[in-house]
Amino acid sequence: MTSKFRRIEDSVDHRLLDQSKIEFLETADDHLRARWIVWPEALNTIGICHGMIPFGMADTIAAVLSNREEIKVTKDGTCFYHRTMYEGPVDAYAFYQKKGKVNSVVEVVFSQDGKRCFQAVFTMAGVRDGLRAELEGKDDA
Repeated sequence: MTSKFRRIEDSVDHRLLDQSKIEFLETADDHLRARWIVWPEALNTIGICHGMIPFGMADTIAAVLSNREEIKVTKDGTCFYHRTMYEGPVDAYAFYQKKGKVNSVVEVVFSQDGKRCFQAVFTMAGVRDGLRAELEGKDDA
């Protein structure tokens, strides 16, 4: 699938995307749909996927949606665990609650077996011009 998403080079994000076998199913200017897999090593000692894995996946998906036009980073995030997540496929839906010039609010919802399991809301902030140039590999000198 060809898309206009930037490649995420950050090692933590890259590992999450690689291990989760994420697949982007639908992309539009204001939303995206994806599917990822909760892999065995993502489960905690009681056999559920909880904590940093779903939060990190949601943050990464929010970044993929919001970084298509300019570089934005996570300013803050809040998450809600509605149901337990287990090993297997997870459907993800991400959309803009508010798309601003500098800050945007992105909501990400995860479902398993048709039931909402997890929901997160992120404020994604545009970066300063100097940082933008550094991230894009340009020299300000």
